[in-house]
Parts: sequence; structure tokens; C-alpha cells
Amino acid sequence: MMNNNPKYLSLFKDCIIVKGAVNSLFMDLTRESYFEFSTQYYDILKSFETLPYDHVLDNNIENKDHVESLADFLLENEYAQFVENPALFPDINEQYESSQKIHTAIIVFDGSYSYSQLKDCIMSLDQLGCKHIELRLFVDFNKDLLDKTISKYTFNFINSINLITRFDKKLKKKDYWKIIEDFPIISNLFIHSAPLNERNAKSIGYGDIGKRNIIYTVQTINSNNDCGNINADAFFKINLTQYLHNKNCNSCLYKKIAVDEKGNIKNCPSLENTFGNINTSSLNEIISTTEFDQLGSITKDSIKICSDCQFKYLCFDCRAYLQNPDDLYSKPLKCGYDPYSDQWNDWKKMKQNTAAIKYYQL
Repeated sequence: MMNNNPKYLSLFKDCIIVKGAVNSLFMDLTRESYFEFSTQYYDILKSFETLPYDHVLDNNIENKDHVESLADFLLENEYAQFVENPALFPDINEQYESSQKIHTAIIVFDGSYSYSQLKDCIMSLDQLGCKHIELRLFVDFNKDLLDKTISKYTFNFINSINLITRFDKKLKKKDYWKIIEDFPIISNLFIHSAPLNERNAKSIGYGDIGKRNIIYTVQTINSNNDCGNINADAFFKINLTQYLHNKNCNSCLYKKIAVDEKGNIKNCPSLENTFGNINTSSLNEIISTTEFDQLGSITKDSIKICSDCQFKYLCFDCRAYLQNPDDLYSKPLKCGYDPYSDQWNDWKKMKQNTAAIKYYQL
């Protein structure tokens, strides 16, 4: 007997399409890949979710060839399949919440507070369930600092530390690798003010957890003003967890805490607002306040211009430097992408940024 049930062209549920002003984005969360396509095809792709394939063709009779080519592309690349009952393939649950009190942290150290206080910050973060720490050293590197803060401890939750330090011409590549070998909690060593840009990788241990990187950059990082630069090279490696996080939370500040060079406790070292100081307040006390969580709940869908950008779930956010400093929901100042023209520009040269650059003294 012939089966006359209508066929639906159903995207696999790990394939997500994000509408942008000019171009839209197709993300394959399992294969961790994405590509752009013209937004004129967005509505057609969405219509596949609710209408039988033949109905979509009938509704786009003048563009029938384009629709058929699109369907062929989706099928050939295993982004979609024909099904009779799309209700049997429910959407993924897009809710997200981390059980950790703190997920990431940034600590800035320039010698204004003691090694002992630095160690106490790191130990407190481990007790709070923090997984990742970025340690920025605004002092000349010395092994004694690491010996007194991270070498003698077994962490319960912290699984990686990114260390940022200034290039030292007295140290050779083998010396930098020796640092990572001696302190295996360091997963990435960023060396700024280097003579050239270079990236070296080595496996120390098993699988992905054993991968270590040394990244040399000619950029000078000597203040917290260097944060917040957004470009395509810095996009997240997209997967299901990262997508859910970026869609539901602030991609930079959700469950993040920072201690600046003066010991001030903040959401980010670049932000002006301070919740306390390590001399008088505990990290646990600070994160329990309602004010501390405010910025972490600002999503890209609520930010001006970003809400119309196809990259909004791929890039990180910045609330420290805003195109309009008086508007908490303003576009990040240091993003030069314009979703309405599909152009990347130098944010420092954009006329609409002149007042904010002056305000932040950048």
C-alpha cells in the first residue's frame, strides 16, 4: 500500500539557526561547526519545522529551485532528514543553570597584596567550586610566587589556570615549558610583550586534559583596560553546553568573580563597581549578594545591536566598555562588527565610539 502521509524536512535538533540582520548562522552543535547564510533563507528554513516539504515548495514557487537546492544541501551534509511526524523529534531543552557557585575567576596580582593573600583567594575559589582561573601577573615572573600559591595543593574543583605574564628575555622556550611541567594545573601560559606572535602546544598527560599551550603575543598587557576586544578569532568553540550557556546567561560574567590588583572584589577587573576587598570581605559573602549576580543575567538577546547579530551565541560579551556608557544594555564598545552591513571595522575608528573612547580614556 502506498504511503501518502506528507513528508517534513526536519533539521536534526543539534542544528540551530540564528537570525541576523543581513546574514544568519547555521550551527552544528555536535560537529562544533557553523557557517553563515543569507537571512533571506531563514524563513524558509524555519518553515520546514511546521509545514510539509511540498507545502514549502508551493509557498515558494518562484524560488522552487533554490528551495530544492537548499534541501539537497541539508540532506547531503546530514543536517536534516525526511520524517512523517516531526512531533516525534522534540526540540532540545534550552534551559541552562550551573550548580557551581562560581565557574570562572580572574585574579590580578602586582604585589600590592601578599603571596599569602593570593594563595587564600585561590583556595577560597576552589572551595566555591570554581573550575577555571585566569591569573594575570603585572610583576616580573618568578617561580617563588607559584611555589607559594599553587604548587603544594591538591585542588578539589579547579582544573585549569591560565597564567598571563610579561615576556622575559632571560627565559628560553624550554624554561617556559619547565614552568608548565612543574605546575601542571597551568593549562595555558600567555606571554605578552613578546618579540613575535607564536603558539606552541604539547601534550603532558592523557587526552585533551593533557594538552598545554604557550602563546606568545606582541601585545602589551599591563592594565585591565586591555579586556573586552571582540573579534571573529576569539569566538567560542561552539557546542551544546556553550550554546546553552551563551543563550541563557551573560557569556562573560555569569558566575564569574574577579580580584583586581588592589584586592577589590568585582565581576571583572575592568569594571568600576566594587563589592568589597579581600582585606575585609570573603569571596563567599560577596557572591551571596543580589547585586553580584545582576550582570551575569544580561543575555545577548537583551543587548542593543547584539540582539540582531548572527554571532550573538558565539562571541563573548563585555559590560566594562560600552558604546553608550550610560546604558547597561549597550553594545560592547570594542566590537567592530556591524550586523546591518555585515562589515568588520576597527572599533577605535568608528565615529559612534568617539565619545565612549574619551569617557573610558582608552
